[in-house]
Amino acid sequence: MRGALGRALVHVAAVALPLAVPCAAAQPEPPIATREREAAVDAAAFFAKARAAYADGPVTERLRVSVRRGEGSTRRSLLLVRTEPTEDGRAIARVLISAGRLLIDARGGSGDHAIGTLRVALSATHGPVFERSMPGAGVAELLEAALPPLPLAVFDLVGPEGGAPVSLTPYARNVRWADAATAPRAGELKLEGQCADGLVSVTIDRASGRLRRVLITHALGSSTGTVITIEHAPSTARLADVSGAAPDGQPRPRVETMSALADGAAGPGAGTPLTIGAGSDSAGLLHDLTRGPDGRPRPALVLLAGADERARTAAATVLDALAGEIGAARGADAISVGLCAAWDAADSAPRWAVWDARPGSEPVVAGAASRVNAELRRIAPGAGAAFVVIAPDREILAVHPLEHLPADPEQQVVELLMSVLDAVQSGRPTDERDPR
Repeated sequence: MRGALGRALVHVAAVALPLAVPCAAAQPEPPIATREREAAVDAAAFFAKARAAYADGPVTERLRVSVRRGEGSTRRSLLLVRTEPTEDGRAIARVLISAGRLLIDARGGSGDHAIGTLRVALSATHGPVFERSMPGAGVAELLEAALPPLPLAVFDLVGPEGGAPVSLTPYARNVRWADAATAPRAGELKLEGQCADGLVSVTIDRASGRLRRVLITHALGSSTGTVITIEHAPSTARLADVSGAAPDGQPRPRVETMSALADGAAGPGAGTPLTIGAGSDSAGLLHDLTRGPDGRPRPALVLLAGADERARTAAATVLDALAGEIGAARGADAISVGLCAAWDAADSAPRWAVWDARPGSEPVVAGAASRVNAELRRIAPGAGAAFVVIAPDREILAVHPLEHLPADPEQQVVELLMSVLDAVQSGRPTDERDPR
């Protein structure tokens, strides 16, 4: 698996944690000033409520997955997941997953002769697609056969056996659940379980039964200790089917391996330097963008827009939403990235100005820059605007033309944020010197 695509799969799989490590005691949650004092909910009723939430109809959620190993920094990923139950509500019939540019569409078979199908692509309708079919395979079986273990608890909640699940994601096996749930926060129910010598917890919404949080801890206190946190939130994203045919009705080209999808995924300009910073103003700006508040190198996301006013407005809207998303994720070990916008203008001596994004987000620098159209033609031929992820030395890591982003606004933000996360978390060595 190469480059960003391979790392995207790793992010989806909660950083490919070893499954044989037993769980250890989870860290206690911070004290809550107000707690619900209602009748206790036993484990059977807890899981019946959660199961009904996903067995009654399609559900789309945004998942924030964070993984911390030992004393190291936290790795984060952001996924959009849509699940569709079978007619009898005893299993998940289909799942759609958006992880950055990676789209996963799995449909389970039913009966001895039905065919389960998995498709993975970088676009719902264009370009190559990886496809695998398995007679009689369910969704979970399809995903398990082709992908690293996924941190999705819904497959364990919605199962033909009913009752309390013995597993909760592939990272918590043989769980022995407590007899009753607690209410640590208003509107929530939480149930803990023992797995090996430790503890896993799952929190659901008291009203809807939908998942809010899954916490799994491995070998806490050791150098290899790992804490996995999976936060669930409702989403209005409309995830598109991964089609087996192109818009003209012709079959899409198939690839034998998912790694083959990575060819050209980063964009034609990847590996070359961003060259719009020739003037003194823009050169200084790009230097500032690729340095954090502490002066240390960091990646930057640059928006380039040509003379097309509509493209500029649409792209700026996406950038504003992304700035808010990054701002909302701030924390001691949260991602740090520079954001800016540059578009073509008649001004021969452009000036850069601060464009205030939503409260709590990182300031976004916007302005006019000469040579934007030439740079767009080089890195994104035919595009009216493009988002470019650059390393601290201004090497282009990924190019996202606006025309190639998903139509759904939430998917747009997820794709760009995953690209930024990949740049921040890839461990790519950075050059402390100023680029020439």
